[in-house]
Amino acid sequence: MNEPADSSSRVEQQAPAAERRRSQRVVIRIPVRLHFNLGRRDETLDAKTVVVNDHGALLICSRVFPVDTRLEVENLRNGRRQVCHVLRVPRITDLGFEVPISFEASSPGFWGISFPPTAWEPGTG
Repeated sequence: MNEPADSSSRVEQQAPAAERRRSQRVVIRIPVRLHFNLGRRDETLDAKTVVVNDHGALLICSRVFPVDTRLEVENLRNGRRQVCHVLRVPRITDLGFEVPISFEASSPGFWGISFPPTAWEPGTG
């Protein structure tokens, strides 16, 4: 028996993750310095990016930060700084901890690179 094709019986499909992104991601290693205070004193830690976009990055560093930790990330290539927070529990890898960060506000130009056009896909030229 066929069911009516109304909106209540249809399952909505979400767009693939790449289509839902707020900005393009670029795989690139950029040296950064993290500035933070976990209640004792001001500290810094050098790290590197794995992936960047206008809204944050995935970093590799030597320590774990709790979710929602407020950091200030300094791009060591251009000296710019941006306030951010840790999005989720870091994942351990052979290179260190992968720490996902999100800027408090979108920051086009922070990384000092040109991002590919939104509709660009690898291998399309």
